[in-house]
Amino acid sequence: MKNKIIKYLLLANAASFLCFGTLYGQTAQSLRTFMAYSGGMHAPIGMSLGVLSNNGGFAITGRISSNAFNETSIYEMNNSNGINDDFWNFDYTGNNEYRRGSITAAYIHNVGGNVLGTSLHLFGGLGYGFANYVYEYNQIGDSGTNWGTEWIKYTDVSKSGVEVELGIIVNTGSINFNLGYSALNMEDTNGMLTLGLGFIL
Repeated sequence: MKNKIIKYLLLANAASFLCFGTLYGQTAQSLRTFMAYSGGMHAPIGMSLGVLSNNGGFAITGRISSNAFNETSIYEMNNSNGINDDFWNFDYTGNNEYRRGSITAAYIHNVGGNVLGTSLHLFGGLGYGFANYVYEYNQIGDSGTNWGTEWIKYTDVSKSGVEVELGIIVNTGSINFNLGYSALNMEDTNGMLTLGLGFIL
C-alpha cells in the first residue's frame, strides 16, 4: 500500500513539474498564486494551491473525508472467504463508513479572458486516490465475551489507484470558483462532484 502511494505521489509531482515547465518563460508578473477550498461530495475537506496566468497554470489538490484515516482493523473481508480470521466470532453492528481521499496535480488552460479580469479556465488532473468501505463488527470470544469492535475493510468494493479530475475555473479578479468531477480508476462508482472557492494571494 505504501509503495502504491509513493508511486502515485511521484507521478503527481512529475506532472506538476511538467506543467510548470510549460509556463516557464512567462514574466513573473503574469503568474498569480491562488489558494482555494476545494472539497468533493465524498471528501469535503479539500484544499488547492496553484498558479494562474494569462495562458494557463497548475495546481496541487488534496481531499479527504473526515473519517479517511480512522482506525481500520488488521482483519479484512470479501465475498469468497468472509472475514480472514478463524479464532474470533464476529457480529455485525449495523454501522458502516465510506472513507475517501485523493491528491492530484492539475494543468490549467486559459480558454478566455485574462487573470486580472474575468477569465475562464479548463483543468485536468491526475494523481492517487482511495475509497474504502469499512464495516463495524463486535469481536466475540468462544465464551461469548465481547472484546470490543473492529472496523473491517470490505476488499471486494474498496479501491485505490489513479485519480482523474476534469473541471472548469472561473476567475473574477481576486476570487475564483471551480467545479469539477473526480473519478477513481475511471469508475463512476467512486466518482464525486467537486466544488471550490479560491482567492488570489
